Amino acid sequence: MKDITKSDWDEFCTFVKHKSRYFFHYQKLKETPQLYYQSVVEETANELCNSLYTINTGTTLYRCRPKPGEFATTDYSKELGPPPIEYARANRMSPAGISMFYLAESRKTALLETADKSANFGIAEFEVQRDIYLIDLTDFTSIKDTKFVRFLNDMVSDMTKPIERDDRVHVEYIPTQIFTELITYDWSDTNGRKIEGLRFPSSRNPRTSSYVLFYDQEKFLSEGSPFKLSKYYEEFFDISCSID
Repeated sequence: MKDITKSDWDEFCTFVKHKSRYFFHYQKLKETPQLYYQSVVEETANELCNSLYTINTGTTLYRCRPKPGEFATTDYSKELGPPPIEYARANRMSPAGISMFYLAESRKTALLETADKSANFGIAEFEVQRDIYLIDLTDFTSIKDTKFVRFLNDMVSDMTKPIERDDRVHVEYIPTQIFTELITYDWSDTNGRKIEGLRFPSSRNPRTSSYVLFYDQEKFLSEGSPFKLSKYYEEFFDISCSID
């Protein structure tokens, strides 16, 4: 494999946005761009697996939703958990139709990540019931090979750029969606700890972190789910003003 350079992230983005974004695991492919870029992503993820981030048992994570009226039910854990697949929109780490659980480490970050305008919001606080292990895209100090660090810094720089929210399928999301999909299934570190998500810098509150957990609604609501709704409340958020 050639050295990963700064241009590799840009080349990867161009390739999967505008040339080919599927068949990365098709066995008949030999020396192809698909397999090369797959190897870039997998080797980078392997480096990240050497130093996982732990969401410790008892940690509180935050999620909010606009609340123009009443929710369909008063089951606030379900209402503010991962969306049903038919309502799963394209997001930075997941394409439309694939449900994942996006959370923030603070109430402020959850509101800033969600709000497009001043509105009423329902806010949920979820308490983590067991340790959860994530790939950490906020800290690369444990990675000694600079070629991987360059690739990751370029990726995170793109990942945290503001993108207009609308109903279009944003091609800007595609590279990070592919990165996420390649590590969604059966990835563990050398100690056998299963990777259940990603930690990444918030695009709207860069000093804090956001999370994507590999939980759709069915898995989130199943017995043994590590998330418990500990608190629900509502508030009006004025987007023109800072919040505490």
